[in-house]
Amino acid sequence: MTTSTSTLSDLTELTSHYLQTEVEVRVADVTRNLNPRAEGTYTVKVRNADAPRGIRLHDVTVHIKASSDVVQLSANAPTMLETRAGGSRSEPLLPDDALVQELYVFFPDVSTGVEPNDVLEPGEELAFDMPYRANRRGTAQITAHVHASFLTTDLFPRTNGPSNGKDVTVG
Repeated sequence: MTTSTSTLSDLTELTSHYLQTEVEVRVADVTRNLNPRAEGTYTVKVRNADAPRGIRLHDVTVHIKASSDVVQLSANAPTMLETRAGGSRSEPLLPDDALVQELYVFFPDVSTGVEPNDVLEPGEELAFDMPYRANRRGTAQITAHVHASFLTTDLFPRTNGPSNGKDVTVG
């Protein structure tokens, strides 16, 4: 039997490490070569690692940024998705017509039964399209990363140990 030593304080670092190394976030299908004041779209794809390495993610939120004011991100998210200026679900929603340099995209709470939701299973991928606006000539980069948490029951599931017994003779 092999063992390793970890402390509770390691869990924060391990969570961050998992999100950075096991969850793939891609910005793809960006509308290119727009003129100033034209609108385009981009796709964000988030994919959790496959089982057995993958761990169920909860409260999944995608943080999107534009690197310069060459472009601005539109808060007009697809139906059922919500955009906010900050990473807390308690912050006010951005108006659909808001143009910003960064935003957070929230998915419906898993308890609503709506798909997609804010839980990402091992091997699962979320993909959604978002609009943006070209402001002026130049180059900008749109980046995205995920914020999420784990439940202790996912990390440390209730299991059973080995069975042991003793024969009983009757008679």
